[in-house]
Amino acid sequence: MTNQNPQLKTVGLDGGIMALIPAGEFLMGAVDDDDMGYAQSLREENPQHAVYLDAYHIDVYQVTNAKYKRFVDATAHPSPNVWTEANFNMPNQPVVGVSWFDAVAYANWAGKRLPTEAEWEKAARGRLVNKRYPWGDDPPDGTQCNFKDRDVDTDILYDETVSDGYRYTAPVGSYPPNGYGLYDMAGNVFEWCADDRIPYSESPKHNPIGPTDGSARAVRGGGYLGPMFHVRCSRRGGSPAHIAASNTGFRCAAATEG
Repeated sequence: MTNQNPQLKTVGLDGGIMALIPAGEFLMGAVDDDDMGYAQSLREENPQHAVYLDAYHIDVYQVTNAKYKRFVDATAHPSPNVWTEANFNMPNQPVVGVSWFDAVAYANWAGKRLPTEAEWEKAARGRLVNKRYPWGDDPPDGTQCNFKDRDVDTDILYDETVSDGYRYTAPVGSYPPNGYGLYDMAGNVFEWCADDRIPYSESPKHNPIGPTDGSARAVRGGGYLGPMFHVRCSRRGGSPAHIAASNTGFRCAAATEG
């Protein structure tokens, strides 16, 4: 069946549907850098700055367990340990318990790559400018994303007034897409990026990409264990590349043809 949307395309050995993100500028980072009073010394979202990116494709959905199993079966790559846990091993849940190295191996097998941090943020914004979340400025109310709300068994940094319906990860695509037709760009699981974080004061304007030899790769998007401020488009996180956490997965990017 041919996809009727010219902005969507099936790319790679995993058969993933990807959206075209057009070339051009966007505003990266935040003006207010609002983490709601927490971890102010770690935010690193300023200064807001214009970034130009060439066109690229990005997965519409987070990589699922079903797609990752195809990779494991084809390559004999070790499967995630969390697949023994019923909370994380359904075929349409996002794969978690994968390190940055695992994510890179999958992307290479599929004929793709991980998105840079800049590519990830442009995609998450979905054409919106200076908005806090992929859907606008209104805080999540349980209908837009899966984050740390009253469904999560915790006593810190959670929103006791909201229920998104999931204690753990939700099946991909459970919430509305953003302006580029991408799902779960906020919440569900953090997503590995290709690069380490660059101080924005040192970041080049055109196609910025950080090194890959630092102590922490960029992770973006927040997740089911992340509080509300983690799901902001500009929110920067980092994790050591070897860590395989139950709240971290990924989606792939790919260059356009020609």
